[in-house]
Amino acid sequence: MTKKISFITLTYTLLFLNACTTVQQSTDEYSPQIPETQDGYYRVKRGDNLYRIGLRFNQNVNTLKKWNNLPNENQLKEGQLLRVASPNATTRKNIQTQKNTNISNATNNQTTTTSTSNYQEFIWPARGTTITNFDGKNNKGIDISGSVGDPIVAVADGEVIYVGEEVKGYGKLILIKHANRILSTYAHNNRMLVQVGQKVKQGEKIAEMGRLPNGDVALHFELRRDSLAINPVNYLNGR
Repeated sequence: MTKKISFITLTYTLLFLNACTTVQQSTDEYSPQIPETQDGYYRVKRGDNLYRIGLRFNQNVNTLKKWNNLPNENQLKEGQLLRVASPNATTRKNIQTQKNTNISNATNNQTTTTSTSNYQEFIWPARGTTITNFDGKNNKGIDISGSVGDPIVAVADGEVIYVGEEVKGYGKLILIKHANRILSTYAHNNRMLVQVGQKVKQGEKIAEMGRLPNGDVALHFELRRDSLAINPVNYLNGR
């Protein structure tokens, strides 16, 4: 079985690799005219950095820098108010919220159903047998067996946010950011074929299968939402 680390450790390792300095306490005030709870904004807390905030709100560092006119991502201060959603997206959300309110008021006898499983459709990242199952404790993902060099593909459209071998217990690792704050993790690859910032399509080959630390030829695959591991088998289709 693949040696696991907590996703918190993984996140902090990524923060270190991206050289993002954490926030120091400050008495400065920022944008007091904007309420802290306004949609599309986030107030910086002690220990935050731009990369971590980007992961939380599914945005990349350069986008956050542009929206907030930040010349240096390493100079965040506690209490600073950051825009974390597109101005257009926030406007559309407010309009849609108002529309939904009007509809609700006009049809009090109608029940509105909201899906709690708002996930895009994912395909399997590799062909093969699942040899280790998700349990949420010792194993945060699944291991899919195969042969060295077998293609590993992106489970959905997304953006590559990490490619490297610095994370202990994951070998040659690729992380892809998807919609709805979903992150897919592809570990112990033999060869990696993408780079950070690259946009990939569902089914696109991103790596070739390698070996787990115990010598088994397999892909270790995880799905996470808001840093929490979810059972990939419940969301993978296409077999």
